[in-house]
Amino acid sequence: MILLLMPESLRKTFQALSGKEDRNISEVVTEVVEGYVQKHDPDYKVKSPIAI
Repeated sequence: MILLLMPESLRKTFQALSGKEDRNISEVVTEVVEGYVQKHDPDYKVKSPIAI
């Protein structure tokens, strides 16, 4: 859903780059968000991934 809110050119570039690393965009977005949360909330502990 987050990708629908960003400009199309950014989304397409992001998808292409994550694909070059053989990663899906969900993995990359989760990594970025977790890094942001950990930086701003040092007490946050990474929890097990939620299966969707």
